[in-house]
Amino acid sequence: MQEKKEIRINKSIIKKVLISAMLSLIAFFIIEHFGKFLYTYYGGEQPYKTPLIKITYKTLLGNEVITDGKGMNYSDVQYSDSSFHKSYLNKLPYYLKAIKEDLIYFVILTILIFLFLYFRKKYSIKLT
Repeated sequence: MQEKKEIRINKSIIKKVLISAMLSLIAFFIIEHFGKFLYTYYGGEQPYKTPLIKITYKTLLGNEVITDGKGMNYSDVQYSDSSFHKSYLNKLPYYLKAIKEDLIYFVILTILIFLFLYFRKKYSIKLT
């Protein structure tokens, strides 16, 4: 019978992967706040009472998160002091879904941060 081969993973590598993922998650959560909300509604004589058809959140990286109007009227989203903009909890699901939509960029950033952390310990770069 053959002996089983053992795979050893250094604890510092796991720690660096976790740190990279957390830094990427924090960075993307901040980046998603710079996206843009777009509102679609049926036209009417009194647009402030018109119900929304959909709410679209366009991420900074070009992806979109689309939901229904969530029972809101145009007046609920039109002004900065309206009910949609007053509560951060109204926007939080859009930011979280946007991170999911931008997942490939999240993975790329995680890999880049990991490589930076990994090679920073092994190699030293000196500019002269």
